[in-house]
Amino acid sequence: MIYQLLHRLQEQAVEDNGQVIVLLGNHEVMNMVGDYRFVTPEESSAYDRQTSREEKFGPNGFPGKWIRTWPVIVRIEGNVFVHGGLADSTMEHDIKGINRRFHHAYKAQNFTEFYYDDEFLSGHDSVLWNRDLIKLDEPVACRRAYRTLSKWNAERIIVGHTIQHDRHILKRCQNVDNPDLYMIYGIDVALSSAFGESGASYLEIFNTYDDQYNQTSTVIRETEMNRIVKRRGVKRARAFLDLDHY
Repeated sequence: MIYQLLHRLQEQAVEDNGQVIVLLGNHEVMNMVGDYRFVTPEESSAYDRQTSREEKFGPNGFPGKWIRTWPVIVRIEGNVFVHGGLADSTMEHDIKGINRRFHHAYKAQNFTEFYYDDEFLSGHDSVLWNRDLIKLDEPVACRRAYRTLSKWNAERIIVGHTIQHDRHILKRCQNVDNPDLYMIYGIDVALSSAFGESGASYLEIFNTYDDQYNQTSTVIRETEMNRIVKRRGVKRARAFLDLDHY
């Protein structure tokens, strides 16, 4: 089960002085509220043979209890990560406030009813469901991203949720000072075999140090899933992939 793997990776990362951050996505919440539209018969039968799916994704089950600790949006240095995207209304909130709103909802006696009654959580503008940064005309998306990222003191945003059918990471809003960097990255490259067996990739972000100029620079690149890359002179590296359509 993918959740067991992620949970193990998170524990192992701590032991190795690393960190695995898992973001909440729309499919986790769909399971939490009993919306099983995309659950296959094979998956359903696997749960029925043990504990019911409702119990597993409930507040005391696994992965349900663990999922309720996940953030819906994070900022790591100059990078913002969110599952869906940003609506104009998102600018009214800071990152801590957005996460606080979701974590407060989990404590509701009837989370399903609470979720559907709150457009901030379940509506088109929700960070779980919004696709604007990928679907809007690029100049419009760039202006929205710039306004929000400026407020949050960040440089770029990485989103999932919206499938890139060419199986490559989408890059929008090129940096005029450094054409190798962009402001928006869409990293849902459809890892699921339901979309075919062609190769997939992940986004890698790392810093390199230039001895000659005595400065650190950020490198962001798409790396194929079947490649293991050893970096020289890299102190910290991060890799990001979207499991929404795994």
